[in-house]
Amino acid sequence: MFFLSVLAFVLVFTIVVVVHEAGHLIFAKLSGIDVFEFSVGLGPKIYSRKFGSTRYSIRALPLGGYVRIAGLDPNEEEPESHTPYEKTYNSKTAPIRALSIAAGPIMNFFLAALLTSIIIGAIGIATPSNVVAAVEQNSPASRIGLQKGDKIVALQNKPIHSMSEAIAQIHHSNGKTLTLTLLRGGQEKTHTVTPEFDDRIGRWRIGFAPDTEFIKPNVFIIPFEGIKISAQKTWEILTALFSLITGKISVAGLVGPVGIAYLSGQALQNGFLTFISFASVLSINLFIVNLLPIPALDGGRLFFIVLEMIFRRPILTPEREARVHQIGIVVLLALIAILTIKDIIRFPLPI
Repeated sequence: MFFLSVLAFVLVFTIVVVVHEAGHLIFAKLSGIDVFEFSVGLGPKIYSRKFGSTRYSIRALPLGGYVRIAGLDPNEEEPESHTPYEKTYNSKTAPIRALSIAAGPIMNFFLAALLTSIIIGAIGIATPSNVVAAVEQNSPASRIGLQKGDKIVALQNKPIHSMSEAIAQIHHSNGKTLTLTLLRGGQEKTHTVTPEFDDRIGRWRIGFAPDTEFIKPNVFIIPFEGIKISAQKTWEILTALFSLITGKISVAGLVGPVGIAYLSGQALQNGFLTFISFASVLSINLFIVNLLPIPALDGGRLFFIVLEMIFRRPILTPEREARVHQIGIVVLLALIAILTIKDIIRFPLPI
């Protein structure tokens, strides 16, 4: 299990990070910005070759990767060449710089859409059905006698045409008592149920899980469905993040590298498609987190560019902005260290 978790973590983390950095690389080159190096992995070089102005490297530690863009870090110089100013990051207009920074997270979103499309092509779109698959103990659903195999046919005396819409109505009920009509053994039964608020997900729920049916769409629609589902996942994660910030969800659910490794191993054990789904969600998380206005992240750099566009001048010199991002890196590393300690306590040690 330990080896599987490490392997799964290395594989999924490297894929999502390298795709992210490839977004920066591609857009920088399209914008006429020189890129010093594009590296897969960290640590000592195993292989390195230069094409044009860019050195492509494979390094010993197969974990993530990075890209070095000319002028992005004013304290970093490329010893092999003297880059003309017009080919540096800081020589470009604010919109071009913003797009070169945003290109990384955007690539993560489209990676998630691609992985989701692969899953859709293999098994179809997972859609909740009207049939109850499980009922939680001591939940509103269990108290009204809802059972596995019941078919929910109406909500608020209106026929259910889409279970997803019915579930959304429950989630946004604000605790209002609902009328639920179900079919059991050919007979209809009607119950009233009052949803309870779940702090873990920040939603109202009654405590049942619907069965799932898989619908295969037309092959030409699959990419659009991949984008649509990835957008829905993005919104769900953003909603959860907002609930976390406002205190509706406990920070106890946050995980660090050890937690991600453990979950990666669990996903791989459950099958290749489950692992792909996990990678898709991780890529969306990287898309969102990197756009947060936090120093050292892409969103922190975008924040300073937006301020520059508003005030029509840079708020900080490149050197001072670099110092702010360096401080941000230290804070992020401290947060990762704290999450790692919590993960080690929280997750069982592999044996």
